[in-house]
Amino acid sequence: MSRLRTLDRHRPFIDLLDRPAVTAWDDPLAFRRLRAQAERVRRWYAERTGWTLVQRRDVFRLIKTPALTSPGHGFRWAEDRLDYELAVWVLWYGEATGAETFVLTHLTEEIEARANELVGPGHLSWDVYAHRLSMRRALAGLEAIGVLRRLDGDAQKWAEDRSGNSMYEFTPLLRHFYVELPTRIVGEIGAPVPAEEVAAALEPGAASPLAQSVPPEQRLYRTLLLSPALFRADDPEAFDLLAHGERRRRIAEDLQDAFGWDLEVTSAYACLLRPSASEVSETALFPIQGALSHVILLLFAELRDRVRRGLLEPDAYDRLRLTQAQLASMVTELRARYGEHWGATMAQLGTRALVQEVLEALTEWDLLRGPDADGQWYVMPLAARFSGAYAGAEAGDGDVPENADEVEREARAQP
Repeated sequence: MSRLRTLDRHRPFIDLLDRPAVTAWDDPLAFRRLRAQAERVRRWYAERTGWTLVQRRDVFRLIKTPALTSPGHGFRWAEDRLDYELAVWVLWYGEATGAETFVLTHLTEEIEARANELVGPGHLSWDVYAHRLSMRRALAGLEAIGVLRRLDGDAQKWAEDRSGNSMYEFTPLLRHFYVELPTRIVGEIGAPVPAEEVAAALEPGAASPLAQSVPPEQRLYRTLLLSPALFRADDPEAFDLLAHGERRRRIAEDLQDAFGWDLEVTSAYACLLRPSASEVSETALFPIQGALSHVILLLFAELRDRVRRGLLEPDAYDRLRLTQAQLASMVTELRARYGEHWGATMAQLGTRALVQEVLEALTEWDLLRGPDADGQWYVMPLAARFSGAYAGAEAGDGDVPENADEVEREARAQP
C-alpha cells in the first residue's frame, strides 16, 4: 500500500483525536474523508475507548474523556482558571439567549451581572484589567476551537481600556459543546464543593471523575491517545494488559492500523510514537521547538549521565526523586556550559525564572510531577527516552540539540 493511501486511511482517526471537531465549513476535505469512513471510525473509537462520535449534517465531534488527568489536557490558550470560567460563561450566554450574533459589551455586562449574582459580589469586574485580559483570551480560545467567529472589531482595545467593541457570531458548533460533570464533583446546584475534593480529582495521574467505571482496556487506549504515556505507577491494572506478548502485539497492530503510529512499551511506561499531527490542528509534538527545548533535552542527558554514574537511583517505578534545589543546580550548571547557544531571550532570564520555566514545561508535558509533601519532584520515566547534545563546540545560537531517538511524539492532548 502506498504512503498516500495509508495516510488517507489514518487521517480521519487523527483528525478527530487532534481537533475539537471536524466541520464541513472549516475543512470540507477532511469532513468528506471522515464521512466516507464514519462507521469504521465510530465503531473503532466506541469499542476501544468508549467514546461517542457525534455526527450531524455538517459536524463530526468525538467526545473524548480521559481516564487519567494530566496538565497537558488543558487548553493551550488558557493562562488562568478564570479563562476557563469565562469560556463556559460565553457558552452559557449562547445557550441561554439563543443569539446568533452579539456585541462584546452586551455579552460582558450580562456575564458580570450573572456571575456576581451566583458566586458573590465582586467575583467578576471589568474594571479589573486582569479580568478583561482573561475574557480576551477566552474569546480568542473559543475562536480557535471554532465556536465563535469575529465579524468586526477587536477585543484588544476593550481589554486595554474598555474603549473598544467588537461583534461576534456563534457557529453551528456551539450546540455540540457541553460539559457533563458528575454531581459528586460539582455538587447539587447552589451547594458548595469542598476545594480538597476538586483538587484531588485534578491531580496528575488521578482517575478522571468521568471514567471511574471504565474497563482497563479502554483506560489503556484513552491514556495512550490523550496523554504523553501510560505509567505503570498510575494504572497498574491497565498497564498489566501489555505484559502479555500476544495481547501487546494485538494492541500495537491495532493502533498501527488505525493511526500509523508505533507503540513503545517498557517496564515503567507505554507510549505512542507520533511522526506528525493532524494537518490543520495546533497539536504540539515533543521535543518542542526553541531554546527551552535545548535546556530540557540537555537536562535529560545530564540526568541520564548521573544515573549511569550511580549518582542518582530510580525508584521502583523508574522515577527520579529530586529536590527543586537539585534541579535548579543542574539547570544552572548547564547554563554555564551551554547558555551561549540558547539565544537572547534565555540570556535575559534570571536563574530563578529559567528554572521556573523548565519546571512548568516539564509539568505540562507530564515529564515531571510534584512537589510532594516533602517538597520532592519526580522525573517521570518517559524522560529517559529523550536526550540532547550539541554537535560540536562551534554550535551557534540557532543549532538544535540532537534528539537521541530522532522521533517526535505527541505529548499534549487537544481538547
